[in-house]
Amino acid sequence: MLGRRIGLGLAIAWAVAACGEAPGEATDRGVDHGVPARPDAATDTFDAGMEPPDGGDAGMEAPDLGPQPELTLGWGFAEMVPVEDGEAVELVRGRQGSLHVEPAVRIENLDAEEITLILRGSDPATGAPLTERWVRDLTARTAQFEGTTITKLFNWLVFDERCQPDVVGRRVRIEAAVARVGGTTLASDSVEVVIVDEETPDTACGTGG
Repeated sequence: MLGRRIGLGLAIAWAVAACGEAPGEATDRGVDHGVPARPDAATDTFDAGMEPPDGGDAGMEAPDLGPQPELTLGWGFAEMVPVEDGEAVELVRGRQGSLHVEPAVRIENLDAEEITLILRGSDPATGAPLTERWVRDLTARTAQFEGTTITKLFNWLVFDERCQPDVVGRRVRIEAAVARVGGTTLASDSVEVVIVDEETPDTACGTGG
């Protein structure tokens, strides 16, 4: 009887040793410790068929896309003159009492059709909008096309405020972007300007022009 118990005990011990775990111990079933850990989440994008980031494949060279589109903000009626941060920009009074500024843009290294220009003015400190958005499709009728350079004059950014003293002296961030119609942004620029008015200040709101 004792011999049978000893034999049964040895059989159990051999079975445990063969499984590589003892009763009550934590296990790592299904883990092959000879295989490196799974790549991080960024590598998962390769599995999804997406292009790897720059440098993801040292055996491939990035295609030469040539000069990238560049957008420059400025001012001007006959020609576009670039404007720098902190420069003064003249306030324009509309016939119906609106107050606006008239930025111009120049886009270089862009040979594309069906593109849209978007402009807006905002408070540099808070990001709150100060003007209506200006959105225009750029065509041969609305802009000047010279090779891969596009110039667009006479853009209007109308202020929400209609009281001239509330606008003059303010710092405004003018932002511009050009994008394919219904598509991605191709180029953008922004500049912070100060609004000035050389005309006689209004004594009443909403009567400018």
